[in-house]
Amino acid sequence: MGALAVTGCATASGRERSLRVAYPFWGADDIVHRQMKDTAAAYEKAVPGRRVELVPIPDQQGNFATKIELMQRSAPSAPDVVFQDTVMTNADVQAGYLQPLDRHLGRWRDWEQFDATARSATRADDGHVYGVLTGTDVRAVFYDKRVFAKAGLPTAWTPRSWADLLHAARTIRRRVPGVVPLNIYATKALGEATTTQGLLMLLYGTRDGFYDARNRTWTGDTPGLRETLAFVDTVFREGLGPTPQMSFNPTVRDKIVSEMLPAGEVGIALGEGSWTPKTWIKGGSAPWPGWTEHIGVVAMPTRTGPVPGDSGRVSLSGGWMLSIGGHSAVPDEAFRFITLATGRGRALQYAIENAQIPVRQDVLSDRAYLDSLPTNALFADLLRTTSFRPTQAAYLMVSSRAQIAMEDVMTGHATPAEAARAYASGLRDDLGDGQVKDRD
Repeated sequence: MGALAVTGCATASGRERSLRVAYPFWGADDIVHRQMKDTAAAYEKAVPGRRVELVPIPDQQGNFATKIELMQRSAPSAPDVVFQDTVMTNADVQAGYLQPLDRHLGRWRDWEQFDATARSATRADDGHVYGVLTGTDVRAVFYDKRVFAKAGLPTAWTPRSWADLLHAARTIRRRVPGVVPLNIYATKALGEATTTQGLLMLLYGTRDGFYDARNRTWTGDTPGLRETLAFVDTVFREGLGPTPQMSFNPTVRDKIVSEMLPAGEVGIALGEGSWTPKTWIKGGSAPWPGWTEHIGVVAMPTRTGPVPGDSGRVSLSGGWMLSIGGHSAVPDEAFRFITLATGRGRALQYAIENAQIPVRQDVLSDRAYLDSLPTNALFADLLRTTSFRPTQAAYLMVSSRAQIAMEDVMTGHATPAEAARAYASGLRDDLGDGQVKDRD
């Protein structure tokens, strides 16, 4: 690999001749680390004399964001290329940590292959694009056909409304004891899973959204939020969901996917995603060959189901992007690295090995991708109706308030209406009255 160097921290040595690339490190065999090494080797071969310094940053307990923010504060330690969650886009733009890519993208023919939704996912509030998405995900409803059969429910199931979800869960509760009828994440302990796999999967199925991009305001106390919280209230008040002990366990997500679903102990799992089967495939953390036979995957329905002009389906997406650091003195070379990392071949490998949804059309339609998992065709189709998680700087603060509302309803500390009012009031305290809009 020639002059390629892998370091555990940023240093200033060799800055004039090194292209520094920082990314989260999840293990030596993780696809991100392997692809960064592969891309670096290809880059050094294509650009003789240019050395690549890889800076893999261990991401225990999600602290990569803190570490990369510290690196980006000064030019000597800042990376030329950074791989990070799109949720940080606007905050990093406002801090001067990223450079716009518009000039580079206008000359890159491959940009035409990227899905329009994926293009907009890395666009900041100032109208500029700041990253190239490497892949995305979608969320859906997973259900256990074994549990459905025991409950006398159809194993070929397509819920068309929230009422269908609750009907199935109530039937499972009556007929299949010892099983969690419907799992939904609803506590602060579960962080973003509560927001993105719980609240937003419900809220986006109402008439009200989460963030109004046109007016740049967050939705507060609305009928949609009250309906969302009422669904959560029903699930836990009727004993359809997981126990409080499970809900407050920060590792319960791994337990549900690695242990409980394979054991047939969960009827319906709300908001699991395209990444979930990665656990079960050969080489995954908990291989389960039987998942293709026993697990069904369907689109999350809206509250009342399809209507003319609305498919009645909901999904939510996020993703990670490659960006040019704000302090980089070699943006053209940094962008060349990005194009090599996100080219068709590496994008296909990344999608297959990391259970990602491709954002390149030529990869999304590739039979090698579509045939790699039996769920991929459905997940690819959900891209047509998905919404991307907001990337505004205040998002994580708003998300925290949403988790409080979910937990207060789950525990019975507040009614849905009380929790919705408290959520809106908390947002006004955090963001100011003009940033929050209620609706009767």
